[in-house]
Amino acid sequence: MPIQGNAAVSHDNAWLKTQKQPIPWIWDGLVAEQAITLLSAPEKTGKSTLLSLLLDRRRQGGQLLGKPVRPGRTILCSEENKTLWALRQPPLDFGPQLEYHRPLGGNPSPGRWRRFIDHLLELPEDSFDLLVIDTVMPFLPAAQNNPSALRKALHELRVVADLPAGVLLLHQTCAARSGSRARGLLCWSSAT
Repeated sequence: MPIQGNAAVSHDNAWLKTQKQPIPWIWDGLVAEQAITLLSAPEKTGKSTLLSLLLDRRRQGGQLLGKPVRPGRTILCSEENKTLWALRQPPLDFGPQLEYHRPLGGNPSPGRWRRFIDHLLELPEDSFDLLVIDTVMPFLPAAQNNPSALRKALHELRVVADLPAGVLLLHQTCAARSGSRARGLLCWSSAT
């Protein structure tokens, strides 16, 4: 049983072994309920294409890359123009279970970000079981070089995951330049 002290919650491995509940996967092995998943890659590598295929499979369930996808309701917060999402249908069909929500204005302040999260939390209980943010940096109220502000913004997403819902963040990394090392820094792109 966990022991809570002044500085930490502690438990031994025997207690951990008693926790045998299966993971509620939205996309088996990749995106789970009550978790935040980050899909990170350079631009033009297929992140939005993969997301489009996932949204199509969420309509009725199915397989994506050989892994089962559970049907369900998704909220998409995208920096992409709504016309681009409309052009993806057909050939894909996202169905009525997909809704588009985004914070007011451009890159939101911490207060606007909290209001957006509050908006999601105030939706009816069965409104969504997956929140997707494509791409995440234009929406987080934090500069890429401010770890404290990033932690605070991501903590707000933890509250959404606890609904329970899955949270999928798409992130565009900086492409490595020829002859230089990639440093793993977040890359900023402006919203369209």
